[in-house]
Amino acid sequence: MGPAPAADAGRAGAAAMEPAAAQVRRDIAYHRAGGPTLDVHAAAGVADPAPAVLVLHGGGWSSGDKTVIAHVARAIADAGMVAVNVNYTLAAPGRRGFPTQLNELRAALRWVRRNAARIGVDPTRVGALGSSAGAHLAALLATTGRGRLTNGGRLGAVVSWSGPFDLRAAGLRQRVGGKIAGFLGCLACPRRAGAASPITHAGPGDPPMLLIGSRRELIPTSQAVRMSNRLRIGGVPSRAWILPGTLHAPRYAPTVLGPSIAYLRRRLR
Repeated sequence: MGPAPAADAGRAGAAAMEPAAAQVRRDIAYHRAGGPTLDVHAAAGVADPAPAVLVLHGGGWSSGDKTVIAHVARAIADAGMVAVNVNYTLAAPGRRGFPTQLNELRAALRWVRRNAARIGVDPTRVGALGSSAGAHLAALLATTGRGRLTNGGRLGAVVSWSGPFDLRAAGLRQRVGGKIAGFLGCLACPRRAGAASPITHAGPGDPPMLLIGSRRELIPTSQAVRMSNRLRIGGVPSRAWILPGTLHAPRYAPTVLGPSIAYLRRRLR
């Protein structure tokens, strides 16, 4: 019984040092009136300014919503960062996703930096975590920006869960060709597919990336491996983390969420 009070005191002290539960500001228009919105998750008591992380949901560019990935945003905020959970205009018949979704995410990033003081963010430390199609968009945002990683339209770090990076690849198109066609607005358009592929833009000056996938899942592991190799050739720190099994991003999220947050905290410190 003797050591128990000290242990309890230690736990109480540690709890006192942890951020309070995240608070959320919901459905903020970031681009235009009536357009897509974002939610800002931030924990009370976190020292300002904190790093920010754009959180991007999946759904094949044509479905999904920020609510499906809100638990990830909450976890990021509970870890002492500000999570900006972003909706984007979904692709639909007659409404392609590219380049609209990329332009909207650029606008979301500008909104974060423009409102940094109001939401408690350090505008020089902004990263992104995306799931599936959201991971593709995070990487495309990261690789098409220019200039320093700490300002303008640049990201400081990216975590990808099952992101496709080369929309021209035959193996990928065999599995999700219909979704790619809807995103691009065309069936056979290699030039547009190349323009929408992060791997074609990857090179020196891009942010560090952690690229996660499963060995036998929907997105071929070659996507993450090739993207990581391309980044490393350009001198960019990158890692392809291939999990065993067949699970796609939302299914393996509980396994990789902690390491993903730790990676972002380390890279955005």
